[in-house]
Amino acid sequence: MVFEDSKQTRESSVNKILSEFPTILDFLETFGPLLCTETKQGEDKKEALLPLADILSVLPRLNARSYSISSSPNDDPSIVSITVGVVNVKTSAGVSIKGVCSNYLARIQPNEDFVSCGIRTSSFRGPPKLSSPVIMVGAGTGLAPMMGFLADRALELESCVDTDKAGKCLLYFGCRNTDDHIYNSTITKWNKSNVLEPNIAFSREPSTPKTYVQDLIEQSSKNICQLLLQPETCYYICGDARVADFCFEACVKALRAHGNMSRVAAVQHIKQMRAQNRWQYDLWGIIVHFNEAKYEFKVKKEAGAKNWLKSFT
Repeated sequence: MVFEDSKQTRESSVNKILSEFPTILDFLETFGPLLCTETKQGEDKKEALLPLADILSVLPRLNARSYSISSSPNDDPSIVSITVGVVNVKTSAGVSIKGVCSNYLARIQPNEDFVSCGIRTSSFRGPPKLSSPVIMVGAGTGLAPMMGFLADRALELESCVDTDKAGKCLLYFGCRNTDDHIYNSTITKWNKSNVLEPNIAFSREPSTPKTYVQDLIEQSSKNICQLLLQPETCYYICGDARVADFCFEACVKALRAHGNMSRVAAVQHIKQMRAQNRWQYDLWGIIVHFNEAKYEFKVKKEAGAKNWLKSFT
């Protein structure tokens, strides 16, 4: 495989190769014969130059998959449920990719197959009390842990004498269309019983403008700002780290627009919520907070320049 000198061309070539051979198995199925040599017994007999055992020894082991629990032990301590999106996609070259664990889970049969699993403790916990205002954000299967929190909230409200003291609970959920709206009936039921106030974003719904959860947060920025400024409000987000970055920026904009804050003050307010365990996230991917990271880098660079100048005075 030969790449051109241009960085852009090299990246394009790499992306093309990865789209055609997304896994080592796809690569070996195509180029496996090139890794074999003819034996003395004739052309029909070939011997591998690189034994399969050697190939397997250099490949990384599959990591254990972690899923958020979407049930509440207070509702039924004998049941633990998870919410899994079965991955079946195609690359730009049309090569199918099937998620290893998600497809495995989709194939198993109740009361016949057994899964090796374990439960780990997590710091991602629901609000400490019913009176705490709550903002929950989840896209796709990122709704999973929120369902457990909401089940707890529903049980508390059922046994609560004065439900007026319950804090407001806003749920921002994003999916492609109504067919992907998981837990729709449960969320509708909870909405009718005042457990939550749902805000649903559809990104692929026909005849509907493309909307994401961060768009809904910006649309209700005044309400978001009022909640974020309350001393007991808890903010939860689960899902893709990129979505968390977009929602972080939407909350910063809300605090600046309606809380009379500078960007520095708004970010500091969110950092304080994080330190108080009132801003929690359960994410996959890397949290960038790009604008904030860019600002901090600028501050550090300016501070370094000032120290350098001081050395000459």
